[in-house]
Amino acid sequence: GTISRLLEMGIPAYMLTSSIELIIAQRLVGKICQACKQEDTVDKDILQRLHISEKEIDGIKFYKGIGCEECTGTGIRGRVAVYEFLVMSDLIKEAIMKNAPHLELKKAGMKAGMKTLRMSAVERAKQGMISLLEVLNSTIKDM
Repeated sequence: GTISRLLEMGIPAYMLTSSIELIIAQRLVGKICQACKQEDTVDKDILQRLHISEKEIDGIKFYKGIGCEECTGTGIRGRVAVYEFLVMSDLIKEAIMKNAPHLELKKAGMKAGMKTLRMSAVERAKQGMISLLEVLNSTIKDM
């Protein structure tokens, strides 16, 4: 969305392609409370909504907080950052110069290897830091 916003502000496309090297977005998401953390059963509906195959998570345990005195019953204590990185590439430069809409810019970024907020959040869930439900609630669909 950064590129689209800068273009809407009137910054010429050629200036963006020559001056931007990297765009980073971050979001803070709820971290599972360590005092009440327990293994979570994986809901197949959530996996489908996150585009995660069962093969991809083979052997990985997911967790959730069930709520306790430490987290005042929320299951969440603290925050952890998830990041989206867009490294400027020739593919993205071409899309900018063609004045491509936001969705096409995002597709170009993903094709060039951009890691989205949702991808980063899924990695945090695989590490046991956040729940899959938190991934769904705090990130938007990639495509």
